Amino acid sequence: MKNAKTQALTSFLAPTRQVKRNGLLWPLVGSLLAISAANAQPLSRVSGPYLRASAGVTFASNVDIARTYDPSVVFLNPPPTTFDVETSSGLSAGAAFGYEFGGIFRAELAYRHLRVGVDQVAALDGFDPSTGGVPALLPVDDGGYGVHAVLANAVVAPRVAFGPFRPFVSAGAGAAHVYERGGFTSGLVGDRADWAPAFQGKAGLMAAISDTASVSIDYSYLRTLDLQFGADGFPDPGGATFGEELNGLGVSTVSLSFIKRF
Repeated sequence: MKNAKTQALTSFLAPTRQVKRNGLLWPLVGSLLAISAANAQPLSRVSGPYLRASAGVTFASNVDIARTYDPSVVFLNPPPTTFDVETSSGLSAGAAFGYEFGGIFRAELAYRHLRVGVDQVAALDGFDPSTGGVPALLPVDDGGYGVHAVLANAVVAPRVAFGPFRPFVSAGAGAAHVYERGGFTSGLVGDRADWAPAFQGKAGLMAAISDTASVSIDYSYLRTLDLQFGADGFPDPGGATFGEELNGLGVSTVSLSFIKRF
């Protein structure tokens, strides 16, 4: 039985290996283990309100961009219309207010702020005379994407345990404001941000440290629907000569949370 529990915990943490190089994941795991081992308490099964605060490490999938141009603008060479944005890791923070029902089900309203970096932006078509082919990689000046998300979440925590840990799963839906930060598309005219519906799934392990407090570690994936940056039709009132449609933004996060019940 001990080996089975160890295997289950290892399998759960397997998706987080992508952020091992970030240097922040294992300190989070170590902190959780140390706190839980020293302060293991039976998890509360009472009902009542709670507050949750979290922080973690993000890593996002690459972003595909389709660009459309103002038909009144004449180009000497075919401009690029498709781009691939290679992302890198970042940080996240969040807070939630919720209500717990009998220690098994929780409903909460949560806010999350996520940041992901951009390593490079590559044009996949178009013509650049200086290269004699597809334009070279676009310069990246320490830029990235930022996300403000507001989500309504439902959390279920079955009454099973792995030592001091208890698993939970969560699903949520809401809205996200995605924006460009830094200068990786600096100089472009138009609104470099958009709102879109967002959905989130989460799974994790929690452990009580007192009758009214617990800590948890979790893996979550947040996904937005398509986003529109720049012009959304021509002529654009703001003077933009092109618009970009992003195929949504998908962000994975490994987080450590603290929950205080009242």
